[in-house]
Amino acid sequence: MRKTICLIAGSFNEGQVLDRFLGQHIWADEIIVLDSGSTDNSKEVCDKYNRRFLHCPAKGNFNQRYAWGLKQAKSDWVFYIDPDEYITPELKDEIFKALENDNEACQAYEFVRVNFFMDKPLRYGGASHYSLKIFKRDCVSFQGDSYHDRPIVK
Repeated sequence: MRKTICLIAGSFNEGQVLDRFLGQHIWADEIIVLDSGSTDNSKEVCDKYNRRFLHCPAKGNFNQRYAWGLKQAKSDWVFYIDPDEYITPELKDEIFKALENDNEACQAYEFVRVNFFMDKPLRYGGASHYSLKIFKRDCVSFQGDSYHDRPIVK
């Protein structure tokens, strides 16, 4: 049986991009939007897709926020992603293969994250890099006081 996956996205007035984000990731078993007090239509967009919209102040410390979000997830695997990021069909297929195989030795996966500017990939200058964004829910922790997420694999 395939393991389940939760996408967790941080949000603040992201209503304009949430509709596209949630529509493109409809395949996810669970999506949690950690919101920092939006005043736009972000909650209504999440309600439209029947996805969880949880208030979680940013307070400048993403590790504490991510640690709290991790506790809210019910799925076997978690993928941290921003609402303006998208999982390609190829990456989605790779994720499903990994979830079907469920190799007990693997607790987290790293992949190349490619940033785009004006619809063109940024391939040089450090804009695209390896990123640890997908992991088993109970095998990772976020510790310390950091602006950037620092998942620690157990």
